[in-house]
Amino acid sequence: MATKKKAIVRLVSCCIWLSKVICILALALVVLLGLASSQSVDYSGYTEYDGRPATLALTFNGSVVTGNLFVSPVCEQGMHLTGVDINLVGTATGPWENTATTIAGTWTGGDTDPCDSSKIIKNDPQYPNSGTFTISMIKTDDGKDAVKLVRMPTGYGYIFGSKGVVYYAGGGGGGVDLKIVDLSVPTGIVPGMRAEILVTFINDGTVVAGPFKLYGYAFPKQNYNRNYNSDPVLIPSLQAGEMQSITLGISIPSNAPSGPYDVKVAIDNSNFAGTGDVIDGNCSIKGGF
Repeated sequence: MATKKKAIVRLVSCCIWLSKVICILALALVVLLGLASSQSVDYSGYTEYDGRPATLALTFNGSVVTGNLFVSPVCEQGMHLTGVDINLVGTATGPWENTATTIAGTWTGGDTDPCDSSKIIKNDPQYPNSGTFTISMIKTDDGKDAVKLVRMPTGYGYIFGSKGVVYYAGGGGGGVDLKIVDLSVPTGIVPGMRAEILVTFINDGTVVAGPFKLYGYAFPKQNYNRNYNSDPVLIPSLQAGEMQSITLGISIPSNAPSGPYDVKVAIDNSNFAGTGDVIDGNCSIKGGF
């Protein structure tokens, strides 16, 4: 079975005439990054224990993950706080940032001197110079996806904003290149209706892709926490060079906001909060309003 590869984000702006012009920003996402060659991602976040800024850099090469966790020390009058500078080597259990995937491994380095971030504290049992770590996907209190790293033996946690991209750790060969060719919302979107998203996509690669599922989402811009989604549509396979079109139906409740909406399409229910790579596209709106 071929490994799905490459992330393509199609940014489409379009306007629908209802009682007035409503602009729908439609984002069609194929969040699939092949890792035949290494891919890197940088996260910014904070420490759980005192809220200081933290950065996490990860590099994926197949299922092997390397990286670095860094927290700046604090050297101020009346306040000295150690920093963190550790190197990571681990293994991903599956596609990252898939919620079912974890990254686990070992770290070396340690806490840094409060007044010299280049100096690792050594020979002090309070500040170990090696240990283990686990990275996983979590939900924050406001329902957003986030990345959490826990390092042991200290048990300290670090929280980072999700990139919204799934990195497939399949590695090697493949030649799959899934792209969104066209995205339209022929029915428009108003409360109390079943909106239909027409999606045309192509395997622009050299080998067969699949199986995979397509999911549609509608987010009222007035309240992004209220989102409405379609049932998944299974695509058993997509031959090299083959193009298909499907319709994703989304039921919009009668008490939903009137608009405008962000409409998104994802493959394999991947996270889609990140910007990704943007390419030009046109939005086709059909039907009378």
